Amino acid sequence: MRCPIDESTNIFKPGDMNAMFERMLEEAGHDVASFSKDNLPTGGSVPGIGELTVITSPYHDPSTYPRDDDEEEEEISPLPWVVSINGFLSDEECNRLIELGESKGYRRSRVGVTVFKEDKTRTSHNTFCDKVCAKDPIVKRVLERMANLTGIPYDNYEGMQLVRYEPGQFYEQHHDEVGIKKYSGPRILTIFLYLNDVLGGGGTEFHYLNFTATPKKGSALIWPSMLDSLEGRDEWTWHEALPVEKGFKYGANAWIRLRDFQNAKCRQTI
Repeated sequence: MRCPIDESTNIFKPGDMNAMFERMLEEAGHDVASFSKDNLPTGGSVPGIGELTVITSPYHDPSTYPRDDDEEEEEISPLPWVVSINGFLSDEECNRLIELGESKGYRRSRVGVTVFKEDKTRTSHNTFCDKVCAKDPIVKRVLERMANLTGIPYDNYEGMQLVRYEPGQFYEQHHDEVGIKKYSGPRILTIFLYLNDVLGGGGTEFHYLNFTATPKKGSALIWPSMLDSLEGRDEWTWHEALPVEKGFKYGANAWIRLRDFQNAKCRQTI
């Protein structure tokens, strides 16, 4: 028997995704009412957060971006907000997250939602920042900053996934959305934290958005998994972790759910 889903506890309603990103730009000093296809949002500095750069937004023209042949006849959805943030983490915070990952022990990454298995599409190693890890003073500081950035409390976050990529390791194109009918709801947002400078390769490529994020220590990248309407997956945000060519890549995934995840009472269907 499935546990009943209480949609009244949704942290977002339709329209709130756009509103969240526009609030970020307001805090960076923009007049969001002036945004248009002729006056695209760019970014700016937000105290206590970092330097924001808007990669794509609903104000950008989606017709200029690549699509698969079988999608050509479909209605084009607006582009998602994808925002990079330089200086989101301090060196101390990056180093501490790497240290915690190493002390917990990285294992071969698996794919799945409730049942995990090794897969040739993902060759990295990971571990999770559990509830004990999340109480670390430095980790708490990072979690609080992410909550301040999004306006979403930590209750809606899955435990941070700490990842390590060695030379030649990768994660082929995939999507972070996990299904609308989960007890804690779908993943609505991803914040990826870059914990070190990679000597070669290891970028995060968004094929449909013509964009590859270069790993930079202390930076973050935030994007949605769901449409602003919350009616389905945002097909624009398929992405992949390109192979590391030299050195190591350390990072952390923060996946944010539509409903409470940390205190979910129905664990088998979260």
